Amino acid sequence: ALFESTAFLMTQHMAGQDRNGVLGAAFFSTGTGPQLLANTGNTGSAQLAASISNANALKASDYQVRYDGANYTVTRLSDSNAQVFAVLPQTIDGVSISLTSGAPDAGDTFIVQAVRGAARNLTTLLTDTAAVAAALPMRGAASGANTSTATLAVGGVMPPPGVNLTQPVTITFTAPGVFSVSGTGTGNPSGLAFTSGMTLGYNGWSATFDGTPAAGDVFTVVPNTGGNGDNGNLLALARLGQTKLLDGGTASVQDVYAQMVTSIGVETHSAITEAKAQAAVAVQAEAAQQSVSGVNLDEEAAALLKYQQAYQAAGKVIATANTLFNEILAIMR
Repeated sequence: ALFESTAFLMTQHMAGQDRNGVLGAAFFSTGTGPQLLANTGNTGSAQLAASISNANALKASDYQVRYDGANYTVTRLSDSNAQVFAVLPQTIDGVSISLTSGAPDAGDTFIVQAVRGAARNLTTLLTDTAAVAAALPMRGAASGANTSTATLAVGGVMPPPGVNLTQPVTITFTAPGVFSVSGTGTGNPSGLAFTSGMTLGYNGWSATFDGTPAAGDVFTVVPNTGGNGDNGNLLALARLGQTKLLDGGTASVQDVYAQMVTSIGVETHSAITEAKAQAAVAVQAEAAQQSVSGVNLDEEAAALLKYQQAYQAAGKVIATANTLFNEILAIMR
């Protein structure tokens, strides 16, 4: 999810325009990507490499690659799902694994850590707030000669942006409800039917009509020069939080975050409950052990008193015997 959301965020940011009128740069870096570790016991000379080819397909798992002398077996370690391939490169769950050099021997194994270092390696590349691409790179404009009050507004940029994103595009209404489009990257279509509130999209941007244009009206989509007050791309970035982009288009960033927090909470509560249960078992086991071989302090104190009294009684017997013996000796003298 981190790789996916970061990829969407960076793509959307690079489709915007910063305060200096420059298209946005990469906002984050996720580091060097997947790590590939060779088993120290490998006897072959094979060198493998791994890269992310589809962030949407990534799974939270490591992978083991094993060569048996004829085929490569790639096992997803989170659920032991295994796939067998005769050759590399191959792509599994959005991770491309390739043989860069050498040759493996039978029994050689490798571990691919696809996403384990994503959070650790995530860094922010932008340090200047002026470089935040908050504005849309294009804006819509109506010709001053138009006879209607219709307007055309660029509502967003659709990632990934086209190579002709900042090329001007002209929309001309040749008749009521009919228009043509001209400009680099558009294909210059003509005879297009107009419907109220329709949205046009070319070169990576989308724009919406407000009102009903008249025949002869001309609208243009041009670079957003001096668009310092425009926050259109910033709004698009904010909408990514609610847009279902992850898990094959079934979950948003907020959904995944909520699921993660819930999962951590459930696991934590389960661990606390298990710890309390184990503590109770330990107390019961200790009580059972003490009942068999333990020492009862009250019983020991009573025994000590009994031994003390017996000792004192024995002392008195000895003292009495000694007195009697002395008396007998005295009489004999």
